[in-house]
Amino acid sequence: GAPIYLPTIGGDTIQWTFLSQAVTGGGAIQRYAGRNTKTQEQYFIQFHHTQFESGKPGTRSSGELAGQICLSCKNNNHVHIELENGSSSYLEASRYFCTQ
Repeated sequence: GAPIYLPTIGGDTIQWTFLSQAVTGGGAIQRYAGRNTKTQEQYFIQFHHTQFESGKPGTRSSGELAGQICLSCKNNNHVHIELENGSSSYLEASRYFCTQ
């Protein structure tokens, strides 16, 4: 049930908008679209192994709550992250963001 926070990218604040969630055998996947308010760059992020319905509709900034790690999953102590740029290319997430 640990919190998952929306990241900054390259130190810049991103406006993240909740897109959807998908239920999987390992919890849920929370999906967000993001926009860098300085550069207008677009991003998409997915958090895997999250608690169902822990992501809520609306727009949030970097550092705000994105969801919670799944409580009922077999491996409930981690989350997987997929980060894409606006052209649907996957990025090495650890090179782009940090939490506040």
